Parts: sequence; structure tokens; C-alpha cells
Amino acid sequence: LKAFRDNFQFSKYVIFPKPILASELVLVEEKIYGSPLHEWYGGDGDKSPAHRRLAQSGSDLFLQMILTDNFFHADIHPGNCLVGQRKGE
Repeated sequence: LKAFRDNFQFSKYVIFPKPILASELVLVEEKIYGSPLHEWYGGDGDKSPAHRRLAQSGSDLFLQMILTDNFFHADIHPGNCLVGQRKGE
């Protein structure tokens, strides 16, 4: 988690939770609020500014992990990928 937090510390669209407690058996993280990704993507071709920003941010996230950081989050599922809303948007 620290590597992800460090790698994306300057991103304005991607955050990783802070660990509260970590041991060999348990990982407790801060609560991050948002909507599951599937609620934002319906496959309907929506080209709204929010959907375009979401698509671009997601692409940037994966490309940075693969091409720049050489450190990839391999457990992407709805509980690990939430969409939040920035104030004023």
C-alpha cells in the first residue's frame, strides 16, 4: 500500500487508503467513500465530461502502474475500485 500511495501521491484523481493496522494476518485501512465502478459504466457509450475523465484517469492509472512504476495492483474488483465525486462536480 505504501508503494501505491507514494507512486500516486501527486495524482488529483487517484487515492489509495491509509493503513490503520497492518500485520502478517490483518490489514485494516481507512474507509474510502465512493460508488462501485460498475455504477458509472453501463456500456451505453456515454461521452459526458465525467465519463471521459473517468476513462482517462483509469487509463493513466494502469499505464503508470505498468510502464512507469513496474508495480501493478492485481486485485481490481468493485470493492477495490470506487468512483468518488470531487466538490463542485
